[in-house]
Amino acid sequence: MTKWIFILLISFSAAAQDLVITDTIFLDADWNVTQNRADATYYRGVWPNSKDSTLLVHDFYLETFTIQMIGVYKNKVKPMNQIGEFRYFYKNGNLRAVYNYKNGIMNGSSTLFYENGNKEIVRKFKNGKLTDTLYYFSMDGNPKEIRMINPDYDSENSAEAEKEYKMIAFWNNNNVQTIDNGTGTKTEYYENGNKRYSIEYLDGFPHGDWIQYNENKKSFLR
Repeated sequence: MTKWIFILLISFSAAAQDLVITDTIFLDADWNVTQNRADATYYRGVWPNSKDSTLLVHDFYLETFTIQMIGVYKNKVKPMNQIGEFRYFYKNGNLRAVYNYKNGIMNGSSTLFYENGNKEIVRKFKNGKLTDTLYYFSMDGNPKEIRMINPDYDSENSAEAEKEYKMIAFWNNNNVQTIDNGTGTKTEYYENGNKRYSIEYLDGFPHGDWIQYNENKKSFLR
């Protein structure tokens, strides 16, 4: 089994061909190192590169022997040492998320994916803070929502609670655009098809009626 794991780890990275792998590391559900394989949920392969003191890390789901994460750390495997692109995967092998880091802080593009492989959210970070425009997609791959960071947002002003983001566009469950250039109505639904809430927007922010519904269609103003 150890030999088989070694071969599997090597197959996931061409770069590993010029590096020396450490012993396989087993991790429990909370990502703590465990010596008991029966307690493990994940296992890890680490390839040190003495030329630049980086560590190429591959984490795997022990249950399925599929990749969970690929990323590079500087000096030690700690969150504060993450550098460059990190890729995370679902158990079925589909991509779950792509993040970019600079000295352990999110910096650059970030994409989340649904388990079926379609994009869910595309966004950007600068020194750990969201910047620019956020793009949301429905599970079937169609556009769902476009928002922008509001540079004038005041987090200490409770009256500004709904103005952290500026709504640009929104598409309903039938892929019909109901908000354009910040003006229109956003309606969300329960799984049973009944309305969950309806919000009117003007110039990117809630304006007018904000109606919420319970699953039995009873409505009330927020």
